[in-house]
Amino acid sequence: DKIVSFTNSRLQGKGRTLVYFDSDVKMCLDVATKMTVCEEDASYPTELPLLPEVKDAAAVSGACMISMVVAVNVAGEVTEPTIGPGVTKKLCNLKVATGNEGMSAAFWEPMASQMAQASVGEVFRLDWMTLVPEGNGMFKISSAAHSTSRLQTGDAADSVRSALATDVESMSATYGRSRAEKLKELFTQGSLSTLDHIQRLNAQEGGYAAKCIMIPAVFVKDIRGMSVENSLATSYLGCTQCKKQLPDSMHCETHGVNNGKKVYGAQILFADPCHKLEVAVWEDCLKAMCQEFGVDDMDDESALPNLLVALRAQEMCIRASLGINKSGTSMYLDVFDVRPQVNDAGAQAIFKHLPNDTFVGAPGIVPACCKLFASNSLGQTVVTVDALEHVVDSIHLVCKTTDKPKMEVLPDIDGINVKLTAQCMKCNCRLNGALQVAHRRIIPEAEAQIFAKSYKYQAEQFVMHMKIPRSQEMSKERTTDIEELCLSQRTPKRLKIAHTLDGDAL
Repeated sequence: DKIVSFTNSRLQGKGRTLVYFDSDVKMCLDVATKMTVCEEDASYPTELPLLPEVKDAAAVSGACMISMVVAVNVAGEVTEPTIGPGVTKKLCNLKVATGNEGMSAAFWEPMASQMAQASVGEVFRLDWMTLVPEGNGMFKISSAAHSTSRLQTGDAADSVRSALATDVESMSATYGRSRAEKLKELFTQGSLSTLDHIQRLNAQEGGYAAKCIMIPAVFVKDIRGMSVENSLATSYLGCTQCKKQLPDSMHCETHGVNNGKKVYGAQILFADPCHKLEVAVWEDCLKAMCQEFGVDDMDDESALPNLLVALRAQEMCIRASLGINKSGTSMYLDVFDVRPQVNDAGAQAIFKHLPNDTFVGAPGIVPACCKLFASNSLGQTVVTVDALEHVVDSIHLVCKTTDKPKMEVLPDIDGINVKLTAQCMKCNCRLNGALQVAHRRIIPEAEAQIFAKSYKYQAEQFVMHMKIPRSQEMSKERTTDIEELCLSQRTPKRLKIAHTLDGDAL
């Protein structure tokens, strides 16, 4: 570093920026300006005064150069993002912290490779880093060509580590919301056919007003992993920037060569009374589902099959956030909550007939009275109401056993035939004839009353749903009906069902 003096320079709001320690000074350098390199003076400081703590960045009013001693809070890896047409540059993104505050740090080449070796808990002195305000009291730091870093040891490093809080609050902007934040959002209630339509929208024409949607009366048909090598795996090795699965060459088409990271996710096929739809579920939601349904080890190959067994007969509500992606080219869909629709505290939501939803959907899983379903001449399961016939995937039937089950060992077959005497909870009729039960679930006594009310109400609503003709194919264009539906939003709280057939009295 050289010490220089300037003569005949002018301070102004525009022009090149020179930084004098913790203040930035804008100065005009023209032909009249003289710059003189000063003689070496060992007593003259060439290092910036240290910023005492990360939290003290809040006192800075604009972008400037700073020095600080910080601990690595989250380690990073080298990536090569594209910074121009055909141009890439090595970058390592870390999170650093002191005390209970932290911020994001971007280390560009030539510091990227050095800082990628840093481990969580190591302490570094960072000099001549650029402090970048991000608005709303948020900051990040970024390296420049003259930035340096030095590993700290001894008492200085120990004091920083010992003062580091367990839960560090970030002072940097986050471009993705946490699951906890999403769970507090207002939502519009819709169906899987509504969701399918929204994710097909032409992004150039804009999306709907709703940013979050809840879909009740949903069942899980299938779950599979996203790895191309193993459909049972809950994770794959993906790009550190965009999460795309990396080939053996470890080269992402967009972000270049990187070491990759473990990405958790699964494709889940959902079915509600209106439609079937397969969507991606990512790490936070998948972990919450495993925790909710007793799947302990997510990395075990049995995790997804065990989760599917636990979910098969569960009536669920799913919530998803939606909107236009950052590039503005398509709609994004993020399923962040999948949980039981009914428990002893009430119902998250309940299936309702939506006049606005006029799309033709694939056959779904429908709540229906035992008197209304049968098989047609093609062997398809159908629900019949008056002269109307609706092809469905399967029936969701709630019944109450009235006698002990009778078991019979089948001759020449490895299996047992179980016969139940039961009563339909919708019409109170005794179930007659042979029913092929694919999956069953015993309802806990504490949930039985509200579960029965929910089932009766939803069965009536599906009859109303059948009586509205649906001829509209899935569209990429916004519709007035869905616009109106998205204007109705409510807070996420469990509802008590006061009346069986009055959907407004929830």
